[in-house]
Amino acid sequence: MNTSLDEIIGQIGLTKGAFFHHFSNKKELGFAIIDYWKQNLYEKWVMPLESSDDPLRDLYEVPRRIYGDYTMDDVAKGCPLANLATELSPLDEDLRLGVLGIYRMLEEGVASALRRGQELGTVRSDVDAILLARFYEDLMAGTRSVAKNTLDKGRIMGTIELFKDYLESQRV
Repeated sequence: MNTSLDEIIGQIGLTKGAFFHHFSNKKELGFAIIDYWKQNLYEKWVMPLESSDDPLRDLYEVPRRIYGDYTMDDVAKGCPLANLATELSPLDEDLRLGVLGIYRMLEEGVASALRRGQELGTVRSDVDAILLARFYEDLMAGTRSVAKNTLDKGRIMGTIELFKDYLESQRV
């Protein structure tokens, strides 16, 4: 990892002693960041789908609710998962696999909700749950990354509204 420990502790306002009290090295800090975001994203994006009786509705409602409350500061920060993937994945194979674990957790959570919707008769039986889950993941991360670069929250909300129409086309 190219960022020095002094740069890291300078940014977060710790002493080296305090850093090493919590982490033995920068890689351990990377895993702590991955673990934090995995839990955070699970709570925001997967938990609401776990008991959903209408996953197509909730695949629209979850991002609409999350992004609807965003400030321009939130938009400027971009997608935390895309940021992790961009910054940590190229540095270390173990960190890349940790980030991949987050994508897989999100993918499986969405796919599971879609399969439940198929069982309940609300999602078409020919929908590939994994493929749609990946599309959802890519769409949300991508639109948030573009919004970060353009500083345009409207891009996020517009994409979500268009995605709603697509989701309705997957309904029985």
